[in-house]
Amino acid sequence: MTSPSLLILGTDAVLAAVPATPVQLAHACLAAGYRSVVPASWGDEIVARRALDAIEYTNGPLVLSCCPFVTRRPGKHADDIGSLVLSCVSPPVATAAYLRPLYAPASVRITYVGACPAGGHASIDAWLTPAQLFADLASK
Repeated sequence: MTSPSLLILGTDAVLAAVPATPVQLAHACLAAGYRSVVPASWGDEIVARRALDAIEYTNGPLVLSCCPFVTRRPGKHADDIGSLVLSCVSPPVATAAYLRPLYAPASVRITYVGACPAGGHASIDAWLTPAQLFADLASK
């Protein structure tokens, strides 16, 4: 038995598909064999909830960082702003973390399509560019 294959579409992938609508793109992905297609923006809500929870227990300012590149960026200023940075996983990673338990106990294969560097996170099984997805869809 093969694992269900789930697809997380980054906003850049949806925009790259224009003039196709997001629904048309999702239908093409479903027809290509993905069990479910969801927008990475689902993770935005999860990240926002984490930020709101953190704000409740903080009296000062916070800088929200969901991007691995930005989180590493402070460099020599890390001591100055380190305590202000609230690091969260990116929306695609939050979406992947949300999806896995929904399909439990089945093991799922999660593919992310988009340019976000979080596509390389361990919670995501495959990372494609929009061009790679479109080529795959065209071949099917």
